[in-house]
This record gives sequence, structure tokens and C-alpha cells, in this order.
Amino acid sequence: FTPVLFFSLYYILTTIQTITISSSQFPHQSPQLQEPSISHYSSLQEPSISHQSSLPEPSENKSPSSYFPLCPKNFTNYLPCHDPSTARQYSIERHYRRERHCPNSAHEKLRCLVPKPFGYKTPFPWPDSRSYAWFKNV
Repeated sequence: FTPVLFFSLYYILTTIQTITISSSQFPHQSPQLQEPSISHYSSLQEPSISHQSSLPEPSENKSPSSYFPLCPKNFTNYLPCHDPSTARQYSIERHYRRERHCPNSAHEKLRCLVPKPFGYKTPFPWPDSRSYAWFKNV
């Protein structure tokens, strides 16, 4: 019974103390509002903003297909660097068929691989790579 009484007394005293501290920090006077003077705004320079679009508006007689050309039907489920005909050659076990594989010919490899950005460095080894990274690699 005494620990419960101790903790409840402690709780009551701390809440009263925080209420008195918070009320003494913020007086009940309302702040005086001042009218903004024009002299404060005269020194600011407003940037010139144009709200008109710089893109040409599509004309009424153009159809949507001529404004934005549609992709061919064989590009419906297109994935870059993924050839479904060669993917069928791989095993279905562990969904290996669904993974992307590098193409075989040199011509396709050039079109598939994304080049490294300028200044790219070899990343830090694990576990340092969790905390550190080269600036250009990010």
C-alpha cells in the first residue's frame, strides 16, 4: 500500500509543479500586433514570374495519338534487357526464368548495360558500406 501512496503523491506533486512552471513562463497578456509598414517591403525585390505555359497547346483537330505516339503492341509488357524468348531457356526452379540475364551478343550488351557515372569508385567493403559511401556513387 505504501509504494502506491508514494507514487501517487509523487505524480500529483510533479504535475502541480509543471503546471505552475508552464503558467509562469507564459504571461496571459496578448501580444501587441503592429501594422506592417510599406517601408519594409520596398527593399524587397520580387522575382518576375510568368504563369503562362511555355509549351504549345495541342490544337483541337489533332488526335491524342498524333500528339503522343502510342507504343507498339509488342511493348505492352516490355522490360529493358529482358528477352522472353531467351528467358524460356532457363530453369523454372526458384523463378530463375524471371530474373534478368545479360544478353549474349556484344551488340545487345552495349544497348543493355547502364554505364557507370563519371567519378564512380569501388564501394567500401562490408560492413563499412553501411555507414560510408563515396559522394559520386550516391
